Amino acid sequence: EMCIRDRKEFGEDLIVLNLNEEKFEEKLANLCQEKNITCCFEAIGGAFTSVIVRAMPNDSICYLYGNLSGKPLEGIEVFEFLGSHKTIQGFSFAHDMMQMNLLQKFMLFQKHKRYFSRYLTSHIEKVYPLDQVNEAIKDLSLIHI
Repeated sequence: EMCIRDRKEFGEDLIVLNLNEEKFEEKLANLCQEKNITCCFEAIGGAFTSVIVRAMPNDSICYLYGNLSGKPLEGIEVFEFLGSHKTIQGFSFAHDMMQMNLLQKFMLFQKHKRYFSRYLTSHIEKVYPLDQVNEAIKDLSLIHI
């Protein structure tokens, strides 16, 4: 499941896409292009990162801050980056912030404030072990999409 939040003033519209949905990648790409989503904070890694990067418009950046899949990045096409100015960058907020003085923190905010109005995140609500699959299905049925 993936959430795309479009921040308007101080409220948010929430759009939920299901990874297992037919034509997920196409729907994601259309949404990213339509909303001009150019910044992503991604924690899944593996092949999913390439899905995200392909969906995003030119001049986008994907901050990779985790690897929940436990797999190395895969499916990254060199041609996806040539001419499109897309970037994948590692991000460790705690590490980076501890290394910065107040002025550097302010400069970081100024540099990235344009991304605060358009962002894309994946959110894992809960992880279920295999023996709790029935509970996971029950919980999933309570979600309104």
